[in-house]
Amino acid sequence: MAAYAGCDGALLDAAVAAGARGVVLQALGAGNACAAVARTVGRLVARGVPVLVCSRAFSGPVTPLYTAGGGADLGRAGAVFAGDLSPWQARLLLSVALTHKPEDPGPVVSQWLAQPSPDGVRAA
Repeated sequence: MAAYAGCDGALLDAAVAAGARGVVLQALGAGNACAAVARTVGRLVARGVPVLVCSRAFSGPVTPLYTAGGGADLGRAGAVFAGDLSPWQARLLLSVALTHKPEDPGPVVSQWLAQPSPDGVRAA
C-alpha cells in the first residue's frame, strides 16, 4: 500500500482479508505514516502478518527517525524497515521469505537486510 497524507489502514486490512500473508507499506519520506496506518500495522503484526516498510521516495533508506509519530510508531507496531530497498524489491524479499519460511518469515527478512548491499550503502 502506498501511504499518503490522511490515509487510513483500510487498504492494508483489505489486502489481508483478500489473502495476503504479508504486506509492503510504501511509506512517506524516510519511512513515515499516519497514526491510523500505524495502528493497523500493529493489529496485523499481532496477527502474525509481516509488514515491511520502504519509501515512496526515489532513493534513500527508511528508518524510524522520530521519537513520536511517523516511523517510530510503525517500529513500535512491529513493522520491519527495509533499508534502501525499493517497494518492488521489498515485495520480492517478502515473497521469498514467505515462500521459504511461511510460518515465520521474519528471520529470513532480517538476515537478508543485515547483509551489506553490493554498493555498501544498505541501511537496515
